[in-house]
Amino acid sequence: MRGARLHAELTAINLNLPARVYMPLMVASDSRQHHIVRVPPTESVILNSKDRVPFMIL
Repeated sequence: MRGARLHAELTAINLNLPARVYMPLMVASDSRQHHIVRVPPTESVILNSKDRVPFMIL
């Protein structure tokens, strides 16, 4: 149930993303700008943890 919901939400996010979303990352050795183009739902997993992390996108 949660996995299907996660995939559905990520698919909806992909449909509504603008062409490129800027993702600021602070890496001292890398001065490039990173952009999110899409979030692949098949690469996401549900995590069961005591810290209540609902999911992780790889």
